[in-house]
Amino acid sequence: MSSISSPNVGPGDPEVANQIQVVSFMASAEMFLYGVYVVLFGFYVSILMSEKYCDQF
Repeated sequence: MSSISSPNVGPGDPEVANQIQVVSFMASAEMFLYGVYVVLFGFYVSILMSEKYCDQF
């Protein structure tokens, strides 16, 4: 991730701003994927529970 080699990089550098944007985008995409996994896991558990209850009745 440390691809910046010049030591005199200020906070207003466009390269640093692009890297910060990419990092924040990756974090938001990771949270989105985490939410999708949670929803899919909830569907899976509900299907398993409904199958168990259908077997009981």
